[in-house]
Amino acid sequence: MTRLLWIVLILYPIAVGAGQILFKLASQRLRPDQPIWVQAMEPMLVGAVTLYGALAVVWILIVRELPLSAAYPFVALSFVFTPLFAWLLLGEKLNPAYMIGIAFICAGVIITQRAVHAI
Repeated sequence: MTRLLWIVLILYPIAVGAGQILFKLASQRLRPDQPIWVQAMEPMLVGAVTLYGALAVVWILIVRELPLSAAYPFVALSFVFTPLFAWLLLGEKLNPAYMIGIAFICAGVIITQRAVHAI
C-alpha cells in the first residue's frame, strides 16, 4: 500500500469527525421557526454536507484501491476522532471509561490491519 493511501485512510475518519462537528454547530444555529430554505443555507450545514459529499468520492477512490476488509476498519476511527474533536472544540466531557473504549477501537483497527496484511 502506498504512503499516500495510508495518509488518505487516516485523513478520512478525521474529516468525518470534522463533518460531525460542523453538523453539531449547524444544529445549534438552526431555529425551528425558520423557513426550510433558510435552514438549508446555514453555512455550517452547507459545509458539512459538502464535506460529506467529497468524502463519498474519496471513499470510492479508497475502495477502488483496497479490499473493503482492509479499508473499512479505518471508518471506526471516526468513533475516536469525533469525540476527541467534541472534547477539544465543544467542551464535551469524556470520562475514563470512554477513553478505554477509544483505546479498544484503536487496538481493533491495528489488529484488523495486521490480520488483513498477513494474508
